[in-house]
Amino acid sequence: SAKVREALKKEGGAKAQGIVDGAEIVVRARNGDEVKDAASAPDKLFAIVGLESYFFPADRIGEEFKVTIPTDDGREVTAEVVSNTPRLVRIKGFLAPEECDAIIQESKPLMKRSTTTRMGDQRQFGSDQQLVNDVRTSSTAWMMNRSLPIIKRIDSKVEELAKVSMSWAENMQVLHYGHQQHYHVHHDYFDPEVYRDDERWGSGHNRIFTVFFYLTSVEEGGETIF
Repeated sequence: SAKVREALKKEGGAKAQGIVDGAEIVVRARNGDEVKDAASAPDKLFAIVGLESYFFPADRIGEEFKVTIPTDDGREVTAEVVSNTPRLVRIKGFLAPEECDAIIQESKPLMKRSTTTRMGDQRQFGSDQQLVNDVRTSSTAWMMNRSLPIIKRIDSKVEELAKVSMSWAENMQVLHYGHQQHYHVHHDYFDPEVYRDDERWGSGHNRIFTVFFYLTSVEEGGETIF
């Protein structure tokens, strides 16, 4: 609305005026739902400008959001804020047991030793090196066929949860950790300062968030430490 645009320009100053005037603006509530009538909306609102992405606000630890995901019965799941630094939201029951089983079965034949990446020549695409080392000892399967029914089904769920088009997402990566296997502390994104001259990262080829699922449960171990 015009009121939202004026408020954004006032908040952002002169630099923001041109961006706001030419961009599409979507107003969302705390749970991510799009708000059509800001006057009747409860609590704080979030204005998403242009290609900005929405994330669940993490200022209230323990806050829960109800999210309707694409299923046959259109059921709701609960997203719970468990940390604000890093921003961490936990969703219980996001995948059905049969969906977990389907991913495991599809990924098993594709499993290979996990690798890490060494930065190559930033002027040459594909020059990064894939290394096998003790930093990451698991097995990985990349689900390149996004037309598989199980992948399409989960993609639609993630898209509804994250409010971001899956056309921006990487292919699903399935990891298997055997006894005492691990991946040492790392970031899921690349530092823009390190890749300052790399056209890939400058044009948006970086990770803004990670959505991952636990497909199995074990009696001991298997935790992720953030």
